[in-house]
Amino acid sequence: RRFSNVLMALTLSFHLPLGVVIASFWPFAGGLALAIAVSLLGTFLLRGRFALMTDDRTISSVRRFAERLYFAHWGGLFGATVLYVPASVIGLATGAAQADIALGCSVAGLVTSLYATYVRAPSLRIRSLEIALPHWPRAFDGYRVAHLSDIHLGSLFTESDLRRVVERTNALAVDAIALTGDYVTSGSRFTSSARSAGAVGSCRPPSSRTS
Repeated sequence: RRFSNVLMALTLSFHLPLGVVIASFWPFAGGLALAIAVSLLGTFLLRGRFALMTDDRTISSVRRFAERLYFAHWGGLFGATVLYVPASVIGLATGAAQADIALGCSVAGLVTSLYATYVRAPSLRIRSLEIALPHWPRAFDGYRVAHLSDIHLGSLFTESDLRRVVERTNALAVDAIALTGDYVTSGSRFTSSARSAGAVGSCRPPSSRTS
């Protein structure tokens, strides 16, 4: 619970640049009240993520869309705050408008987070690394190993997503496949779900030298 309280407090503070932008468009008490309301609402919505983080479960496609949208929102707030803190200090020294600085930082943070959430995260990239071992047996020269790690099967990374990873891995026709955790985000619901679907178990290297 202490961790959740700290994260809630940080999330509230991350709304500072956005609050400055909102308050600049609606001066006086109205803008300040709206900025506070938006900050409190954005922080309150984090509670839904806590529920899935501690006991992940299947959610609807609509909820999944909303969760990813909130991730993009939260990441944008974090990025904007990281940029705004030093930029605002520089702005005070140069006389630049704080509202303009906050707006620029907010846009930069949101664009970066949207790219990370909707473009980079769903993409599947294969990296090849050649390792030279001086005492490696000659019989294993050219032995190829695929390593899958931190799958985190759950409400946001579904069985269909995992099957896509499995298909790409099998297409590599490697000699061995190493599966390391975490397999799920939290709870045990998706462990049995993956087993029944045969998702992880369908990874099969062509070589019989490993399982």
